[in-house]
Amino acid sequence: MVGILQATQTGQGLVVATPNFLYDQIRETAALRFAEKKVVIDAQFQQTTADLDSESERYISVKAQINNASASVENGQESIERIRTILLNLRTTVAYAGETGEDVEFRAEEFDLAFNAINNEANRLSQAFNLVGSIERSEFTPNEIEYRSDLGVQTTKLEGTHVGSDYRINVAYGPDQANITSTAISNYQAAIDAGKPTSTAFSEGVEAARLVARAQGFNMASFDFGVAIVNNIHAQNIAAGMEGSDAFVNAIARVDGPIDEDTGTVWVPELGVDLVQQYSELQGMLGTTTSVGGLELTNTSSTRNAVEKLAFDDATNFIMVAITIDPDAAPKKYGGTLQRDGLEIMPAWFYEGLATTEGRESAFEAISRAEVLLTLAEGKLEESAAKVSSDSERITREFDRLSAEKTQAQIKQIDDTDSLLIEAVQQQQAMLVNLDNLSQQQQNYINVFANFVTNPFTFDLLA
Repeated sequence: MVGILQATQTGQGLVVATPNFLYDQIRETAALRFAEKKVVIDAQFQQTTADLDSESERYISVKAQINNASASVENGQESIERIRTILLNLRTTVAYAGETGEDVEFRAEEFDLAFNAINNEANRLSQAFNLVGSIERSEFTPNEIEYRSDLGVQTTKLEGTHVGSDYRINVAYGPDQANITSTAISNYQAAIDAGKPTSTAFSEGVEAARLVARAQGFNMASFDFGVAIVNNIHAQNIAAGMEGSDAFVNAIARVDGPIDEDTGTVWVPELGVDLVQQYSELQGMLGTTTSVGGLELTNTSSTRNAVEKLAFDDATNFIMVAITIDPDAAPKKYGGTLQRDGLEIMPAWFYEGLATTEGRESAFEAISRAEVLLTLAEGKLEESAAKVSSDSERITREFDRLSAEKTQAQIKQIDDTDSLLIEAVQQQQAMLVNLDNLSQQQQNYINVFANFVTNPFTFDLLA
């Protein structure tokens, strides 16, 4: 037996033959080692890819929230543009109302439709996506949108604005007005009976009533505002030839406020429609009234034809209105504070139904102010747009990073595989070369041995 390298005899001596199975075994061993190491390389790549894909999925979730915020900003900007157009058209409505022969009631109705359209546009989106409406009405608090802006706990908060127009009347007239007004009238009459001029009688009547009002805890700001209105009407009545006591009583009757139980209530509009409703308090119970016919009516009135502004003080926002609840009864008069929010424009009733020059001028001023407030709201929205854009760009950079890392992982897998393949080939070649060298050495040994065997002196030596 020669071994795994078998010797054969030829005409020229012994030759060592390397079996093919040795070459096959070397190749199989090299291939096996290559496959084992390739599995490790592929596993590392798959793990890296899985980690990057998982992180990417989480960023996709964040990006979706940012996209929603971006859509909210864009929708808000669209609403602002539509409302800007509505305000522009309102100028035409008011201008036409002052034209000779125009149907003023039609123009007032057109004005109210525009007022409703402004609020409908501001509130057309749900609260989750609205940066220009959907306010918290009890406090006139703008809506906010908050979203995740990274993979941790960081969030971005977008502060909304209000491009609608909301308002309410807080009824502020104090207790037992009848006692106050009767005191004023009786003292006025006593001064007239004493031969005093109407101006003096007016002062004495008012001062006597002031003492009663203060003693009863009456809202003195409301009292002073009412006095100013009564004074103007009283002067007009005197100028029109009305006698002193009648002039004073008439003026008070035209300004006299609500019944006691209405104090502390609030009139709130139903935005988007032509209604205003009286509640016991903010977010309280809707009030009711027993009609002349004995029916129980909710305290709901149309702003088209059931609300009249009697007086308004722009400095203090004190307002006096007459509101009809029961069409078969006289309107009730309410005095209180007007609160406005958003663009602060009001329905046509606030501008005397556009029927007077003063009312139309006031409407024009309100439109101009609304346009300014709309521009300010637009600026607020631009701040939100900048925040969203910054977050979006940052997430885009993260996606670019993940993409680059994934590409690098793929390149690394290819490079590692190429290196492994080169290494495997080199190792295989080295093993084959070593095997060939071994084979050659054994051939040399066999040749020497063959010469030794065939030499005749060998047997002599061995004999």
